[in-house]
Amino acid sequence: MRLLVPTSRRAEERGAALMLAILVLGVLVLIVLQITLGSSVDMRVAQNDLELTNFDAAIESAMLKTMQDLADDAAAGAEAGGSEAAAPDPAAAFGDPSAAEGGGETGPTDSRRDDWGRPQQTEINGVSLRILIQDEDSKYNILTMLTEDPDEAEKAFNRVVRILDLCRDQTLSDIDEADARDMAEAMRDFMRDRRGAVLPRPGLLTDREGEEDIGFPLTLREFVVLPGFNEFMFRDYRDAEGTVVHSIASFLTLSTSVSTYQDYRDALKDELDGGVMPAADGPETGGSTTTSTGSSSSTGTGVRSTAGSSDGSSLGDGTSVSGGGSGSAGIAVNVNTAPNAVLHGLMDRRELSWEFLDGILRYRNEEDEEASDPDADPIYDEYGEEIITKQIFESTEELKEVDGWELLDPEPRDEFTRFMTVESGVFSVFITARASIIGEEGDSFGMTRAEAEEATEKGTDRVRTVRAIVWRYQDGEDYKVVPLEPWEILDYVPFEVLDFPEEDR
Repeated sequence: MRLLVPTSRRAEERGAALMLAILVLGVLVLIVLQITLGSSVDMRVAQNDLELTNFDAAIESAMLKTMQDLADDAAAGAEAGGSEAAAPDPAAAFGDPSAAEGGGETGPTDSRRDDWGRPQQTEINGVSLRILIQDEDSKYNILTMLTEDPDEAEKAFNRVVRILDLCRDQTLSDIDEADARDMAEAMRDFMRDRRGAVLPRPGLLTDREGEEDIGFPLTLREFVVLPGFNEFMFRDYRDAEGTVVHSIASFLTLSTSVSTYQDYRDALKDELDGGVMPAADGPETGGSTTTSTGSSSSTGTGVRSTAGSSDGSSLGDGTSVSGGGSGSAGIAVNVNTAPNAVLHGLMDRRELSWEFLDGILRYRNEEDEEASDPDADPIYDEYGEEIITKQIFESTEELKEVDGWELLDPEPRDEFTRFMTVESGVFSVFITARASIIGEEGDSFGMTRAEAEEATEKGTDRVRTVRAIVWRYQDGEDYKVVPLEPWEILDYVPFEVLDFPEEDR
């Protein structure tokens, strides 16, 4: 006999209630996860903001320290030389080739033997900092293509072409001569036809009455919109074969023709009717002056550059100051620091033997036995390599000590020497900050250059690289350093330009 057990509708309903409870529990879990994830993201954003703030504070501290070190280096060099730096000739800053002739070096000698000439590492508040300085005087100023003398302007144009052709030689990103010529022509036309530019043209101190077509760019990156240029022209990177490719800004510049606003007014005074230079916005001294960036300073003497780069600051109440550099005023190149491409690009190889130029590179990389102290403790660089005291040119007269000098034709030899100096007054300061320091011992000491650069490029650390351009000038007996371009954030880590780079770099 089979018993039938009646079923209850409540038992079926209990299953629906259980499913509903599970769904509610799932929704609650999702809500909690969303809150947790959102809080975690907010926390990471706050941590990143805090870290970037620490980066900026450390970079600013390092920048101020670097500017003071540059001033101290010049003061120490001037004291050791027992002389003072000469003021630049304002006429040379405007492309007058005759103003670049004559005049010897009377200020401190700048070279890679100085502390600023070698990359430095330091740490501020737990932030690892690497400081790399390039003197703009080691580069060729493209503004010389605007020289009024047509013959000198053509020579300057050819120099730019040769430097562009050589600056990336033996890399997959090599610029051939035809492309280099097209690029140089595009730059020259860009500066000569600013009235036809699409973007509005700001008023600059470098504007000259009656020459509305001439306009100096504020930075080299303005050329990125021109045919033949791209973003990679203005950054350091490795090509597909791992070879270091440098930015063209490591070889060309427009920031070295620097003088004071008063010098600028004096240089133009004779060109105006009656020989009187009208005040910009007030009396001859004092009042408000418009700087090349369009900002205003409260005194009558502001920083002024033919490149149009200025931070709008002033140097004093009408005080006349002199910039670092020889009488070439931004036209000459520092023979102690000029890269290979710049040295070889200044003159046509048919006019000046490249063997002599190679001799200059060898000369400044040989040990200076007279300046070396055999009893002193060795000093090591950031890669653990011993720093050797190398030879430098104390003056351009010492070029005669380079092998092959007496075999050169006098005319091209003198022209080459005219574009040489041993002083630097404008510097690009690169500072790279990172969250953690590479190397097991807390820095890159003991690592080779190739190992350190490889570790830097891995991208496993949070990194911020900035660049500022500063001007070192002499005010009375003191040397001062002021920014021409406040620091900007870069999207790459710069490489040091070496005379003889290692093959496995």
